[in-house]
Amino acid sequence: MKLNKSDFANSTRDSIPPNQTREPNLNFNSMNMLSPISPMTVRHADADINIKVGKIPLSPGGRTQRSFFDRTFGKLEKGSLRGSIFSLCSAAIGGGVLSLPYMFALSGWGTGIILIFVGTIAGIWSNLLLAEMGDKHKLSNLDQVAFASGGTKMKSLLTVCVLLYIFFACIGYQIIFCQLIQYIYQSLCKPENRDFANTLTFRLLVNSTVALLIFLPLSAQRDLSTLSKAGIVSIIAIAYTSLVLIVELKYYYDEFRPIATVYAFYFDLNFFSSCAMTFFAFTCQIQLLPIYSELINPNYRRIKKVVTRSLAIDFVAYTLVATAGYFSTFNFTNTIVVERPALPKLNPDYFMLVAAGAISCVMFAALPVNAVPARNLFFTFVMKQPNYS
Repeated sequence: MKLNKSDFANSTRDSIPPNQTREPNLNFNSMNMLSPISPMTVRHADADINIKVGKIPLSPGGRTQRSFFDRTFGKLEKGSLRGSIFSLCSAAIGGGVLSLPYMFALSGWGTGIILIFVGTIAGIWSNLLLAEMGDKHKLSNLDQVAFASGGTKMKSLLTVCVLLYIFFACIGYQIIFCQLIQYIYQSLCKPENRDFANTLTFRLLVNSTVALLIFLPLSAQRDLSTLSKAGIVSIIAIAYTSLVLIVELKYYYDEFRPIATVYAFYFDLNFFSSCAMTFFAFTCQIQLLPIYSELINPNYRRIKKVVTRSLAIDFVAYTLVATAGYFSTFNFTNTIVVERPALPKLNPDYFMLVAAGAISCVMFAALPVNAVPARNLFFTFVMKQPNYS
């Protein structure tokens, strides 16, 4: 029998003896059995308070609104808002950010700042398009979106593109990781042993060992929530790298500015390479829907927060790294900014070596975060097995 508001209040009042009072009983299960006053609110009969009730709590920590401190610094749970933000950040933040200062050197610092801003807007817009379609039509991955948009052919084309992109992106991450290890090794070893880092044997030892012992086990995870804490490591690593670049900026600026050539805007065929570097640094669309499907109480409003906050963090981090890295060595900037030559007063540059090591750790999360959605597509499209061990 359905109870209205007056029936509920009268039945509660009659059940309490005149000389006794009842303690408020915040039993959410019993509340959900009653008809709420409004779609999202239940009025407690005794305490006269309004409590928002949902089928799934908005946060793993409890059913009531948590404090700002708990929301900001509380434990990261699977599918939490902060965990999803960090997962999306780790999907975008990778080796690509280290090439942004070189992008400034190719096309000018003014062009570079504009491209980073355009990349941020494009990243937010494209991710929100996917989020809106996934939420509206209850789609959990990209192949479902492609099928809903253009049928079987569109789905097949998307799968081929994603698999090719992920394959070459993972190779790129392996190359960047090996270059960072080479830089660390050559900076710390004796001069007579530095040539070994340029040999094929060194690259095979580094890449095969890391692939088997680290990348493969991490890529075998069932879902992306297990890598949510890696997003924190990515942000800390990029923040530390930015700090080192900013602190050492004055020393490098004084050394390279007298011999440097500086352009605010410079256009040639390298402009297309600059665009590729920028948009690659913001690529995280493939991971959005898997992250959305793992989100607690998934809806468009919550995934919009994840997208905008993640891309805002990326924009700040990328701008700091690109500007500090470029204005240190100008047109002498290397393709990977941390590989710059150490100054006499900073030789070896232990602070930058720590940054290179931290970015190497970021690769441990960036590669699996890209590999997991590609693995899911492979099993679904090629093996025809949406469920696997």
